[in-house]
Amino acid sequence: MSPRNFARSYKAKTGRTPAKAVEVFRLEAARRLLEDTDHGVDRIARSCGFGDEERMRTTFQRRLAISPRDYRRRFSTRSLTAAVDEPQENCGVADR
Repeated sequence: MSPRNFARSYKAKTGRTPAKAVEVFRLEAARRLLEDTDHGVDRIARSCGFGDEERMRTTFQRRLAISPRDYRRRFSTRSLTAAVDEPQENCGVADR
């Protein structure tokens, strides 16, 4: 099967081109890593196949309307876990 015929057939079956499908898979992988690890954004971009941070940022902006760094700040489970695990000092409640 030729690449063009494959792309046509793939789009007919899935509703998206193979290139768009790969982009979605990369985006999902990057989202998981941003949420669950402390790896740098550039490292995540390279490991997910974006090549560099700028390409990943462009994809995030186009698809999710948010930058990877803002996505991490908003959705990182690691920062939530760290906040829960840290002892709270003087939570505004007077000691009894």
